[in-house]
Amino acid sequence: MDALSKLSSLSLSNNLLSGQIPVPVGNDFNLAVVLLRNNELNGLIPNELSALSNLEELDLGMNQLSGGIPPDLANCSRPSYLSLNRNNVMGEIPVEVSQLEQLHELFLQQNAFQGTIPSSWGNLTLL
Repeated sequence: MDALSKLSSLSLSNNLLSGQIPVPVGNDFNLAVVLLRNNELNGLIPNELSALSNLEELDLGMNQLSGGIPPDLANCSRPSYLSLNRNNVMGEIPVEVSQLEQLHELFLQQNAFQGTIPSSWGNLTLL
């Protein structure tokens, strides 16, 4: 068993980390918090993050990530906080994001999204 397999929180924000987000991060099913904000990470948001069934907080803001939001991210049913702000994420916002039932905070500003806001977001309720 990997020594990090029991890790529930990973906080590496505000460093000078570069390169892509390692795919094995998405294979650690115990991670509930992944904070990689304000680094120099690039590349795509790994679809493997959708395997984090315990994920409650995901902060990838203030990096150089590109591509789109993986629709499979909706497989993580527990996130209450999702931040992708200040990256180069583009394309349409997947309607699957609105299916994250526990989501309380969503930050997508300062990216390159296009298209329309998913119509299902009209069903959101204020807390």
